[in-house]
Amino acid sequence: MGTRANFDRSYLWRYWVIILMALGSAGWFFYDATIGYPKKVKLSKAWEELSELESGPRSEKWRELAASNGWPSEPPIKPSKEIEESIRFQYIYGTIASVVGLVMLAYLLMARSSWIEGTEKGLATSWGQEVDFSTVTKLNKRRWKDKGIARVDYEENGRKRQFVFDDFKFERAAIGELLQRLESQLPAERIIQPTSEGRDKGSDS
Repeated sequence: MGTRANFDRSYLWRYWVIILMALGSAGWFFYDATIGYPKKVKLSKAWEELSELESGPRSEKWRELAASNGWPSEPPIKPSKEIEESIRFQYIYGTIASVVGLVMLAYLLMARSSWIEGTEKGLATSWGQEVDFSTVTKLNKRRWKDKGIARVDYEENGRKRQFVFDDFKFERAAIGELLQRLESQLPAERIIQPTSEGRDKGSDS
């Protein structure tokens, strides 16, 4: 078996942050849509019904009604129709946030077991991509020193394809070894070298 670069598990926290934020927001939206806002609709409708009374100050009757039901003493500000419209948007926002969270969860589950491995002729990946070094037309290392990213252009069955080395997402030592192996097999004119010196692995990739 050749050199294998496994997915860097320290990178997974980025996925977890997005997942927790998205699903947490979805839960909040759905809570408002099913519990929080319906309560406000009920109060607003009760306040609106008081406007039809002909005797007694409206605010005084509201305080009496609120006291008997355990409601806030201050009457609602927003009309019930406006709140009901907000409920619809809470469902929409909650659905969007849920989709984002679930999609990122799927990415996390796939990423945590992904790898890039050296083969006799080139590279193979856990997601089925294979690169034969003899078909590589260009190796772009311009962003390698600054961002840890190198892009490989190659041909497969007459079609142009691209492969990306990313040592922030994958184990640095192993991915660097695989890149060196490719570079050693390419003529200099096919390699675009980096122009800057030094980089920080914590930089955005």
